[in-house]
Amino acid sequence: MNIGQAEISNAGYQWALAADQATAAILDVQAEMLRPSTVHKPRLYQDGDQWCALLGDDIMSGLSGFGDTPAAAFAAFDKAFTTPIHPEQANP
Repeated sequence: MNIGQAEISNAGYQWALAADQATAAILDVQAEMLRPSTVHKPRLYQDGDQWCALLGDDIMSGLSGFGDTPAAAFAAFDKAFTTPIHPEQANP
């Protein structure tokens, strides 16, 4: 059987594409594992018509994120976790 240059080139391309996809999947998993909501495991519960991801004893003293879905609550928590508190917003 004689494999032509086009078949070899296509096979190399397909292999490189699969390797790129595998690398992207690994990076996605790593990023997910480093999310604040994954690392700190806030408590997730329903609060009225929203979901709340809460780290701490209560909403006033802890860190929270709210959303229409658990995923949205965790995303809001991650955003709150990485947002700096400006001096004018901090409690004395």
